[in-house]
Order: sequence, then C-alpha cells, then structure tokens
Amino acid sequence: MRVNIADALFANWHNNVWAPRPWKTFPEESPNSLIMGTDPVALDSVMLDHIIEEIEAQGDNAPEWLKKNSGNHGFLKYAMDELGLGIHEHAPYKRIDYRTFEA
Repeated sequence: MRVNIADALFANWHNNVWAPRPWKTFPEESPNSLIMGTDPVALDSVMLDHIIEEIEAQGDNAPEWLKKNSGNHGFLKYAMDELGLGIHEHAPYKRIDYRTFEA
C-alpha cells in the first residue's frame, strides 16, 4: 500500500506560476492542509472539487479560461474506467471515504 500526500498548505487555485491567491472557501486565506489517501485518483478528485468550489466562490475574480477548463476532468474518469487506478467521483462522496481532521 502507498500513501499519497498532497501539500495544500498554501495551494494555488488560480495556477501554479504565480504566488498563491487568497481562498474564500477555507477559514483562512490558504487551505493550510495536507490531503492524504491511498487512492491517487480519489485524491485528485477531492483536490479538483476544492478547486472547482473555490473558482465558483471567486466569481468574477476567477479568470474565464479557468472557469471554462475546470470542468475538464476526463483524465480522472479515464484513470478510473480504463486503467483501474482508483475512484473518481464528485462530492457528496459515496465511494470516497473523505474525512477532515483538525490539528
């Protein structure tokens, strides 16, 4: 078994070229989170849901190209259906065991 760890301490919902921009969907301006799981497809699905939620919360502050392309997640469906690498679904999760823990 492998544990996948995604660093979302600052996390950039906009792109990975510039400094992270403030988030509206977390209690602080950055997620300050580590996202972990044994299923890499589920991990990416959860992160994508957080990004989509943030883009929607940003409204007019989110660039049009980002709004348009955030719905393109066929790669996760392909990883699940064709390669059998894990589970892809969107919230509310029925097959992904998603839990949050406060430190």
